[in-house]
Amino acid sequence: FTFDGLNSVRKARQRVQDFIYGLFTDSCGDTEIVVEEIKQEIYEELADDLHTPKSLAKLFTFINNNNPDKLKRETKDELIRFFEELNQIFGVWEICSPKDLSEQIPEGIIRRAEERQKARQDRNYDEADRLRKIILDCGWTIKDTKDSYVLERIKV
Repeated sequence: FTFDGLNSVRKARQRVQDFIYGLFTDSCGDTEIVVEEIKQEIYEELADDLHTPKSLAKLFTFINNNNPDKLKRETKDELIRFFEELNQIFGVWEICSPKDLSEQIPEGIIRRAEERQKARQDRNYDEADRLRKIILDCGWTIKDTKDSYVLERIKV
């Protein structure tokens, strides 16, 4: 175990997550892929004594060679179904659009953000900083705008 190794795993997971998010965008191209082929390659490696490194290597090769924005809508939909299946094994990705995630901000986080906004307006910066830390500790960032704020989930 090393922190560098842990950071590499986090980045690798995020690469796959970003690809999945790209499958939910409206932009589409004309590239068609036979999803069944990549699916079969990955599942064959997993069936071979659960050879996870080889299966993930095939997945990363596929991701590196394909831009979701250039894929046909039908191909994107097939890939979404495939990632839903694959996530039943790995369980580390969110199979949805980033917009769907932003709409799921917990009520407690929104309440703290509103309290923080009020503290900022009242120039109570110690209280605003305290609330920012609570929000951060809960896995969210809060970015101030001129008259409001934006909440974003911290990417793992």
